[in-house]
Amino acid sequence: MKRLASRRTRRTINRAGFTLAELLVSMTLLSVVMGSVVSVITQVQRDYARQRTRDGAMTTVRSAELLLGRVFRTAGADPNKVGITGITAQPNGAGSVRIRADFNPADGDTNDDLEDVTVDLSGSDMRVKWLGTGSPFTLVSPVSALTFEYYRRDGTQLTNLAHADSAKRVRIVITAPMIDRHGNTTTHRSESWAFVRND
Repeated sequence: MKRLASRRTRRTINRAGFTLAELLVSMTLLSVVMGSVVSVITQVQRDYARQRTRDGAMTTVRSAELLLGRVFRTAGADPNKVGITGITAQPNGAGSVRIRADFNPADGDTNDDLEDVTVDLSGSDMRVKWLGTGSPFTLVSPVSALTFEYYRRDGTQLTNLAHADSAKRVRIVITAPMIDRHGNTTTHRSESWAFVRND
């Protein structure tokens, strides 16, 4: 009886482990599953990075539009009647504008913050200069095109840009290269309107 118990114990001990073939098959399956998981995680990370870059660029373009809208709204503010020219179209060539106003505070000049703003396109950089004597800095990059179109109160477009100061509405179009979710470079065109409230 003691011998029989001893044989059973040995058999149980011998059957308790995995064979080498079973271990190789399970390791191979585990490697395939882990490879697939790593591949999916890597792709998700790439997509997230592209989406974050794209959203960041679009947010920057939208912020620039909102800022330009605010600056255009104040164009020509002249409570002291010193004869301020509110909008000068294309002072630095196509895709540029100079906006002047006296409101911060209304002291008879345009030497204060946000009172003499110049926006232009230099290479692929949309630059802004906050004071007439200041130096420009990049507001949005990269930008492939920047256009301003000026309209009268009745909705007709001003074709003679020398009269841009009489505009009551300005259409701002910013075209920028973007990377889509597949990693391809595309063009994003953003259009907004600014209303000039000061006469």
